[in-house]
Amino acid sequence: MENRRLKVVLADDEVPILEDLKAFPFSRHGFHVVGEARSGKEALSLCRRLTPDILITDILMPEMDGIELARRLRGQYPAMQILFITLYRDFDYAREAMHWGVREYLLKGVYTEADLANALQRAREELDRRPAHASDGGGIPTGAFLDFLEGGSDGGDLSDALPFPLAPGVARIHYGSRTNWAARTQALDAAVGAFCADGVEAVRLGPHEAFLPCAAGRGGCGRERLLAAIRTVERGQIAGRPSLSVAVAPPVDNLPDCRTAVVRCRQSATAGFYAVRGEVLDAAGRGFRALRPEERREFARQARLRSADADALAAYLRRELAPLAAAERIAPDDVRDLFSDWRADFGHGATAAPEDGDGQLHLQGLIGELVALLRSRGDGRAVGRLEVEQAAAYVRDHLRDPIQLRAVARMVGLSPNYFGSVFRAQMGEGFKTYVNRMRMETAALYLRTTNMKVYEIAERVGIGNYRYFTELFHGHFGRTTQDYRMVRR
Repeated sequence: MENRRLKVVLADDEVPILEDLKAFPFSRHGFHVVGEARSGKEALSLCRRLTPDILITDILMPEMDGIELARRLRGQYPAMQILFITLYRDFDYAREAMHWGVREYLLKGVYTEADLANALQRAREELDRRPAHASDGGGIPTGAFLDFLEGGSDGGDLSDALPFPLAPGVARIHYGSRTNWAARTQALDAAVGAFCADGVEAVRLGPHEAFLPCAAGRGGCGRERLLAAIRTVERGQIAGRPSLSVAVAPPVDNLPDCRTAVVRCRQSATAGFYAVRGEVLDAAGRGFRALRPEERREFARQARLRSADADALAAYLRRELAPLAAAERIAPDDVRDLFSDWRADFGHGATAAPEDGDGQLHLQGLIGELVALLRSRGDGRAVGRLEVEQAAAYVRDHLRDPIQLRAVARMVGLSPNYFGSVFRAQMGEGFKTYVNRMRMETAALYLRTTNMKVYEIAERVGIGNYRYFTELFHGHFGRTTQDYRMVRR
């Protein structure tokens, strides 16, 4: 790979920043820019179509932010190198970026050409150590297949790539304990490898899903073969104790039916949420139903009665709630919402909530996390209006500093998810929107009442990049800082 010119995609919603990036001498360093995007959604589509070796992206972008973009790409293209170039120094952003395998984090207005060149060289070295785009199934183009599943195309040449007739299957991984991106990648790699070893091609659909175009008919992929692959994964020494379930649909012989069947398989595979050991599921089986309000109230009442005794709570959740929810086929997302509320109510912010959408904890894993939190908590206090008022006051007093929801949530003693919801409910706007509004309104006050230079005001309200600040100000007030100062004085 050392002699190959590597493909790069650039993504930033700020035109000046994008132009600055394009001015970098990529060719001189052995790289070739193959595409550029102005939003996270556009960048995702470009990366699926062009499969670049390296993505250079901002964090804050419209439609989809850089963190979500990295999360989606990491599950589908684990070899792709992702570099963040952003305004924010905040450690929470950096930590979440590392969580999704982002190794480079350069600051806008601070990094030099040499910094970018060194970051690209480290990305090249990492690619030299890994197989390129190991997520692609042998004969099935991953990007084209994902676009087809999401309705972005009619499938094009996929008819030749898919071995019709086939029995579509979806393998989905759930975990028994919280784990990081590297462990999740290891688990999915192990699953793909196990299926491929048994002659079943596997195509990644995300960080915890893979499509299995199982052969139909006699000699095809029977239940025993799939179970053998599942047990191979579960016997491996993989962090998080993964449970792998596979949902298989009846055979299909065309693309439209295949797409419908994969959607059904993905829904059915979530039943692995209730399983401690992986299993093979029938995609034509009974679907899930919503948790009824009266059931939610009763579950909450029973859990709250036992919230002072971790052992009693564990016994109730494992012996009563879990079997009932599984038997009644209650939607896993509704059960996750219950546990999210309980972590906030019982844990009093003792620890951040596990990221269920990322880690895909199965139900027994959620129970274990909640019980462990209950055992480790200290004396708490009721959630009320005071926490939101404290957070709002902190924002107003610390505009010059990096301000992140997770850090403020920890400061006031709430989990991030719960804090975000109560803040929005009480303030009438989301936390990030409130922070940005306070920064813009404070900047406007300085423009009206002081002779400070615009770049000084930008720094005073926590936005160190002058050009970025002026664009934000214009977007908020509909006029430039100079016009605003002249009119308001």
